[in-house]
Formats: sequence, C-alpha cells, structure tokens
Amino acid sequence: MSGGAEQSGPFNARIIIGVVAAAIVSFVGYLFLSAYAPDMKGAGFGRSHALSNAAIGYSGIVKLRKALGLPVSLSRAQADEMAADILILTPELDTDPKALAALAHARSGGGITLIVLPKRAIRPSFEKPGWVQGRQTAPVAQIKALLAPLGRVALSQHRAAAPEAYGSDWAPTYRFPRGTVIQTMESDALEGYISDNEGRMILGGLLPKEKESSPYLYILSDPDVLNNLGIRIKSNAAAANGILEGLLDTMKDEKNAHVPTLAFDLTLNGYTAGGSLLKLAFEPPFLALSLCLFVASIMALLHGLMRFGPPLREARAIERGKGVLVGNVAALLKLAKREGELGERYAALTRDSAATALGLPLGMSNETVRDRLDRLTQLGAPFSVLEANATQAKNSIDMLAAARALYHWRKDKSA
Repeated sequence: MSGGAEQSGPFNARIIIGVVAAAIVSFVGYLFLSAYAPDMKGAGFGRSHALSNAAIGYSGIVKLRKALGLPVSLSRAQADEMAADILILTPELDTDPKALAALAHARSGGGITLIVLPKRAIRPSFEKPGWVQGRQTAPVAQIKALLAPLGRVALSQHRAAAPEAYGSDWAPTYRFPRGTVIQTMESDALEGYISDNEGRMILGGLLPKEKESSPYLYILSDPDVLNNLGIRIKSNAAAANGILEGLLDTMKDEKNAHVPTLAFDLTLNGYTAGGSLLKLAFEPPFLALSLCLFVASIMALLHGLMRFGPPLREARAIERGKGVLVGNVAALLKLAKREGELGERYAALTRDSAATALGLPLGMSNETVRDRLDRLTQLGAPFSVLEANATQAKNSIDMLAAARALYHWRKDKSA
C-alpha cells in the first residue's frame, strides 16, 4: 500500500489564524480607546460641562455659537486657558474650591474669567445614557463653599410665581419661566451687571482693588442662563448668546483689530490633555515607531507559527553510558586535584588482572605475584619498576606516563 493520508492537526489552521487576528485587533483597539477615552467621552455623562448633552450641560451654547460662526472653543490645557480672552468655568458641586480659585487668580492679569455656579443636585439617568434625573436644588451652603476662597457672596433661591425678567442696558433680557427656581446673589464686593427690577443679581463682577480698573472675574449665579435646560427656549438662547457677546465687546481692541476668543474650561471637570504615553504611541512622530514595532511583532509571530523542521528535544542534563560515567569521575578527580594518588591503585589493578590471566593461585602474596610477573619480562623495565613508578607519581603528568607504561606492559603480555 502507498503512504497513508497526511494526519491533520487537532485545530483548524484558518480558525487559529482568525482567532489570533481578532485578538490582535481587539488589543490594539483597546489601547487606542484607552488613550483617547477622555477625548471621546462627554455626551454620555450627565454632568455640567461643555461636552455634556444633559439638561445641566453646556453643549447647546457651544453648538449655537459654532453654527453662528462665532468664536468658541473647549480648553483642556492650561496654555489654552491663559491665551483665551474670556474663559468660562463650569464647576460642579464636588469641585475643589482651591483649584477653582487658583485658576481664576492665574488669569487675573490676562483676560476675563466667568464662573457659572451650579444649582441642582441631580444624578445621571441609568435608563437614558447622557440624561439626568431629579430636579431638586442643591443646598445654598454647599454652593457658597465653592466661592469661599474668592470672597463672601450671599446666595439665595426663590421660586418664580410668574415669569421673571433679568437684564441690563448692555445685555438682552433673559426671562425665567414661571415655577423656575432662580438663584440670585448679592455682595459688597460685586458690581451688578444683570439683575431684575428688585435688584436681585444673577451676573456680577468682582471689584478689583484698583477701583478704576474693570473686573476680571465675573460670577453667574444661575446656570440656567447658559445651560441646555435654559436655552431650550429660543428667546433665552438668543439672550444667552447676547450676554457672551456683551462680555466679548469689553475685550475688543479697535486699534489692533483683535478678535477676542471665548473658551469653556474642561480641566475642572476632569478633562485634561495630559501627557499620555499611549496617546504618544498613536501620534507622530512616534506613530512610525509604533507601526514598525507592530509589523516586527507580526513577523515574529508568523515565524513562530511556521516552524522549519522537527522540534528539538531538550538535551539530558546527564547523558547515559559508561564513557560518560568515567568522564564524570575523571572530572571530579581533576577538580579535587587527586589524580596523582591513583597510581598505586592502578598498579594493583594491573597486577591482579595479569595474575588472573596467567592462572596464578589465589592465595599467593603480592611479593610472590610481583616476582612471577618480573620473570615474564624479557624486554623493557620489569613490572616491579613500573609499579614503583606509578606508586611514586605525584602529579597528573607522571601518573599518565606510568599508567601508559603499565597498559602497554599488560597489552604485550596478553598478546
């Protein structure tokens, strides 16, 4: 019969290749998403920042200004925050007050900072990702704690029994619907810019030490003026954008034709453009190195899968056979430096072997056997002399010479 059919392996090669390829793609995708997760999340989280589509978020005003072709950006780095003419801070209830104050003071000489205070203590919805649930307002004391490092500001909340209008001579009128909880403020350190007929203020500027200079820090007490919940009404959306434009007008420089910039801060909400090693691996100039390492890894994997020849068996630590045993004993004797002490024993072994070969009686003494062996010698040194040389050897060289002489004597007599 001819050779049998080629035996196949226990696994299908195509399935194994597919599984390995899927694992590689999944791993690379996991690394990519881990590196850029902070940049891609936002709308799915019910929080109050410029990336959030929730009712308390501010993505609506950002989209509105972009649709109108007006300047607006999102800031994730301190360098961008320092360069913006107007920076809008949207702290949350758990924001560190010291971090908020440090960021506001850092921009004291380089532009306007607008702090939009939180108002509601709500939680994300688990049924609708990106939405929030609950409409209860946060305790005033908790909100005031955010402004403690900046100065004393008195906050108050009241529910509008009828639509209430807040405006000024430079900003459009913003109207709160009936039943809305409105958060207002008052302070001797604030100059009012937007208020109602009763003097309740929702936008104020922190007065600087130099009374002649204009405020660099503004506080918006009610977030509904800018958030998605408030600007869902068309007139209020126009009013909110008008308020931002009014602040931008204060930064215009007609001589230099400078176009003021407006940015929403994201660092206080945890969205920072940090130095991620994973992100560097996917961006130039390190992207080329990453691709080279990836290709090299694939080639190494293919080289391992396509093995040439049978697999090499692991060698034994101690080989079999008498030769290996003798060699190991010789190596131990050499390591112990005891080769010169073997001459007497080798001579005795040669004497006993020759006596047995000649058929001498077993009870004969060593002197009698030595005398009989000397009689057999016709040419060369007698056995007793060779035995004495072997017994007197003190090093490996003398021992080797004496052993060779005894070996040749024994070989000649057995021939």
